[in-house]
Amino acid sequence: MKNDVNLDLITSYMANNDLTRVDFCKKCNISPQDLELIFTGSLDFDLAILFKIARTLNIKIHEIFNG
Repeated sequence: MKNDVNLDLITSYMANNDLTRVDFCKKCNISPQDLELIFTGSLDFDLAILFKIARTLNIKIHEIFNG
């Protein structure tokens, strides 16, 4: 099973708000290592991280997934 997180949502949000990955992580209250796991396609991260990201992006959790 591959990581189906829509990374474009995250990168677009960071670009539109002029945020570095570290700034984005602080805003979401997650670690940069957690974000890196998502970007590398790892499935070894806590689902709560996606909820924090979705809350920051002001989207529903299902919207963070591709397809």
